[in-house]
Amino acid sequence: MKYKFSTLNSQLSTFNSQLSTLLLVLFFALPLRAQVTIGDNVKPHTFSLLELVVNSKPGGLLLPQLRSSERDGLVSTTSSSADKTAAKGLTIYNTETGCLEFWNGNDWISICSGSSAAQPEEIRGPKFVSLKSTNNVVYSISAVEGATNYTWTFPAGWTVIGGNGNTKTTTNLYITAACDAGATSGVISVSSNNERGSSAPCTLAVTVVDGCGAYIAPSVWKEFMCWNLREDKIYNADPFTPSAEINGDYYQWGGATAIKLSSDPPDVVAGWNDSGPSTWYGSSGTTTVISTVKSDYDPCPDGFRVPNRTEMSGLFANNARNNRGNWNTSVTSECVDCWAGAMIGDVLFLPAAGVRMGDYGDLKARAYFGDYWTSTVLTSPNNFAYFVGFSSGGGGGYDSNTRGSGYSIRCIEE
Repeated sequence: MKYKFSTLNSQLSTFNSQLSTLLLVLFFALPLRAQVTIGDNVKPHTFSLLELVVNSKPGGLLLPQLRSSERDGLVSTTSSSADKTAAKGLTIYNTETGCLEFWNGNDWISICSGSSAAQPEEIRGPKFVSLKSTNNVVYSISAVEGATNYTWTFPAGWTVIGGNGNTKTTTNLYITAACDAGATSGVISVSSNNERGSSAPCTLAVTVVDGCGAYIAPSVWKEFMCWNLREDKIYNADPFTPSAEINGDYYQWGGATAIKLSSDPPDVVAGWNDSGPSTWYGSSGTTTVISTVKSDYDPCPDGFRVPNRTEMSGLFANNARNNRGNWNTSVTSECVDCWAGAMIGDVLFLPAAGVRMGDYGDLKARAYFGDYWTSTVLTSPNNFAYFVGFSSGGGGGYDSNTRGSGYSIRCIEE
């Protein structure tokens, strides 16, 4: 009997071992093939693999709470391609932004509603840029609250030189760019960014011109020569930086050639003709008081002419004006180091070259006044014509003076 009892115990032990093994296999195999509910004895829905149900006590799912640096330690844009792919759908709660974020395979995406970084309000800077300029151009925006950085884009051919426009700051931001040969017209845009995403871009349309010009009337943009007219036709200096080289020569009204060069001494001119020629108007010139027809004796080169009164005064009425250079503070005294003028719009600079006086031809008011002839005559008195003048304090309207005065000329396209 003892032998039989031992045999039975052995058989029961073997059976129990086999049964335990079977139960373990079933226990671990079932989750691989079935849906699961955790927290209560409720059958899961057909569409879910895992449900958390606790009817006896309200609660939620607490996800890992990480800072941005900790989050990026899991996976980031610098991770391997395999890790980026494997981590798709990974979700955390960012304690710095207060948002749930998930990894989409390329970047962490916030699921907070909206973006805490608003769209930049305005891009400030020139809308026209001349290839003739040797100066870099600057575009700026006001800092956006909540933005950690910014993304700027420029048209093809532009080069970003520097600035603080990509950094986090509470003040104004700016980008310095170069518009070199090959640069194209297009749109400059900037978006503000933070951990929650990027704002819609703020844009500014810019036009690249191979010359100079400005508006002469609302929505009427005209090309002008970049320099004041000069007899030697040598135009090499930067047309947007005040200097002796860009002041140009002095012309009496109606003259086909300059009466005095910019390099001539400022003294009284012996034998000065105070009446001046009159060949811009009449039988050999224009046939109307305000004309857009180039006269036979017009001194401007091919494709350009002397602007009329309406066109020249329209420059000051339809464009922003900014002073540049070292202005003379006295209308009567000479300032040897004073070179100044007015920036009209974005790509036209008019030097304040002064005037050769109509009675004796001496130079006055250089870097104090800028006086420019127009092609428009004054019928009475008949030896007068219209010019447009300005100073550091204003001006830009038209006036008249004797045709014997020596003024600057800035030619407009025909």
